[in-house]
Amino acid sequence: MLKLAADGIGVSESQLDWTIWSVTEDVALDGTCSKRKRAFLKTALPRLLHILEKNARVAHPRPAPWHITSGVCSRQDLAHYVMELNWSGWWFRHICRAADILKIPCPNQRFATEDQPWDHWGQTIELKLEHLSDQLDDHGEPMISRDWERPPFFMGNRFPAKDGNLCECSIPLPLESIALAQLAEQASRCQQVDDLEIPAELRKFF
Repeated sequence: MLKLAADGIGVSESQLDWTIWSVTEDVALDGTCSKRKRAFLKTALPRLLHILEKNARVAHPRPAPWHITSGVCSRQDLAHYVMELNWSGWWFRHICRAADILKIPCPNQRFATEDQPWDHWGQTIELKLEHLSDQLDDHGEPMISRDWERPPFFMGNRFPAKDGNLCECSIPLPLESIALAQLAEQASRCQQVDDLEIPAELRKFF
């Protein structure tokens, strides 16, 4: 019989339920995770990044929910995503940031001497994605799209809040995350982002 342990935020999980996404969510919302989850991320993340770097399109990189972004990004990075890019960024970039927060040793020798080696590895892959996003496949569709499965609130093996709804997270989303998404949407339609009024609950991020 599989023993369940309360080892995740807002849900009882077995170790078989862990994914790099759900572990990153723990780090984003709680600032850390258990030693066992840290060891799991140390093993699982290099496999994901090697697959992404080898064939980014096959790996299907996805955008992250804002509650992940606000938990692992610096204020400068978060403002960049909201005001200039108008979206929350790729999941794998934020997973890399979580690995740096946890100070997990990076096995890729290309980035071993960097202060944030996982994030530098993620940046390298992101540059490849930017190049591919400008190209079309044989059917005239973008090689890389950041719009798959939007809104991307449900990730990992944490079950949806409602049956059949994969876009609702199994944990309550912070009000700041919803406000960040709304602000990014406003910024995308605004010619001068300096004219935007930052809601009070978001001023700590800007």
